Amino acid sequence: MKKLYQNIEDINIKGGVDQLSEMVSAMDVSLQRIADDTDKVLNFLAKYSSSNKGQQYEKVVTTALRLRDELFDASLELNDMQNQIVEYQNKIYRYEDMSANAKQPNKYMITKRNVSVETDAVQFRLNEMIQVAAALNAYNDQVYHSIKEINSKKNAIAMFWMDSQYKDFSDFIDSITRSIVDGLRVFDEYVKVLEEKIKELS
Repeated sequence: MKKLYQNIEDINIKGGVDQLSEMVSAMDVSLQRIADDTDKVLNFLAKYSSSNKGQQYEKVVTTALRLRDELFDASLELNDMQNQIVEYQNKIYRYEDMSANAKQPNKYMITKRNVSVETDAVQFRLNEMIQVAAALNAYNDQVYHSIKEINSKKNAIAMFWMDSQYKDFSDFIDSITRSIVDGLRVFDEYVKVLEEKIKELS
């Protein structure tokens, strides 16, 4: 992904930069939320690592760890893009003597939590299975919704971002959303395994 700040002043926007700034800022918030939620899910799953050695469990934890790291990097990069676009917008406002309209860029709010693996065996029985299945279902539902919002804004931006930088931006968003969807499929598979096990034990 090309860093937008390297040639941000060459950006060709049909209309004002403020529309682009608003949409990218919203996408930034959504991706930061997904990154933080993924980190929480990873830490929740890791609680059971001492008592859950199944192949499906190992796969879902490995996927969550990979996705957490990818999202941390991607959300940091999108936040940087957002900062550059907002700063460029504010530069235009100052040039046009409209400094009162200047906006503050979003802060980057995500900090990786240390993955806590319990040293004492935390049991993974029926109640725990129900809790994990519910947590993954809630996570998947929220993330699917956020991805729809991100893609909707990415497509809307195509209507007024007219230069080649848009393709770089679009490819970047497509790459991370594909990675997220791949991860959600693994989580969905694990939920189905848990639901079958829950039926057996109920």
